[in-house]
Amino acid sequence: MKQISEEQLYLLLGKITKTLDSEEEKQLQNLLNSNIDIQTAYDELLKELPASYNPILPEALKAGNNWKDITKIIKAHAATPVVSMPQPSALRKINKNLWVAVAAAVVVIGLSAVFIMSLIGGDNSNTNSNKIISPVALNTEGTGNNIRLQLANGKIIDLTDTLGTINTGNITLNLQQKSMQYSSDNTTTPAAINTLTVPIGRDYKIILADGTEVWLNSDTRLDFPSAFDNNDRKITIAGEAYLKVKKDVQRPFIVNLPSGTVAVTGTEFNVNSYKKGQSSVALVSGSVTVNNQQQSGKLTPGRQITFNKEQFISQSTFDERMVLSWKEGLFYFDNASLDEIVEVLPRWFGLTVSIDNKEIYQRKFSGVINRNSPISYFLDDLRVISKINSRVDAGGIVHFY
Repeated sequence: MKQISEEQLYLLLGKITKTLDSEEEKQLQNLLNSNIDIQTAYDELLKELPASYNPILPEALKAGNNWKDITKIIKAHAATPVVSMPQPSALRKINKNLWVAVAAAVVVIGLSAVFIMSLIGGDNSNTNSNKIISPVALNTEGTGNNIRLQLANGKIIDLTDTLGTINTGNITLNLQQKSMQYSSDNTTTPAAINTLTVPIGRDYKIILADGTEVWLNSDTRLDFPSAFDNNDRKITIAGEAYLKVKKDVQRPFIVNLPSGTVAVTGTEFNVNSYKKGQSSVALVSGSVTVNNQQQSGKLTPGRQITFNKEQFISQSTFDERMVLSWKEGLFYFDNASLDEIVEVLPRWFGLTVSIDNKEIYQRKFSGVINRNSPISYFLDDLRVISKINSRVDAGGIVHFY
């Protein structure tokens, strides 16, 4: 018998358990009318059911464990007592991949795990994947999964879950949830550099000794001196950060980026250097001067500039929601390609992504990822809005097809 997709299995099991909505009923009927393999699979499912079959839904499967192996679920819940089936509207809250597993457990009284897995082809892995994107740290390589501060003297402090006050030498750290206030009475060696690293999947805020606030996005490194001198205030950023610079007309604040520098006295702006060889600066208030090896130019509020070491590439207005919402744990997409989407998922969630169907490259998506919600919510939106299906294999790789 030909293998069928997880989406098709979802429809067949939904038909058997009477949980499809009207649109899905139509979709299944069209499949049954046009695809003999689907009709055959449905007939074989019906043959496997015993005469005494009653739908069941193990309560444990509704507890929010979004990704489970179907075989394990079937084995674990084979002896689950029969309970009443919830209405379809309740089932809509369950991720579709999970519902395939739920429905498999629902009919396990009459269907073996081997039969269910044979319908969808074992782990349903695609050995002909077109593209695999893994979470590779560009700016925090070798620092692990913890937020950490390496002091100029070499001492390393794990900031991930640390709260309270730490005093070390002439440095004081006041640590709160996902933030730190740094202060130092060091006036003799201001050039000594501390390094704050924020790994993939995390974000963090630091208040520097002069009162400047810096929000650091995932996979971002900040180098800053133990103390600012009397001439200027210099830091280095690789990755993405939002800065609210404390005004000091006597000491300009200078941000070194891979492609150039940004000089200010007091202002708010966002810097992004994730793209290799290229940086962008988006100005919210005040004014900044952007410099690379060849040019120098001023930026006005509401404008964003993209540049590399040799040239200013573009300057335009920007949408604050699109550029700055990462601070709130949100990432907005506006008519984004799949390539744009899979740039974000590994960096924000530490996921490895496989694009298994080259035809979906052309599909566009407008919507939002919420870092504080299960990734399944976003994957459901992607399926509904852009018809891009997804599944997570036993190794935790997200497959788009």
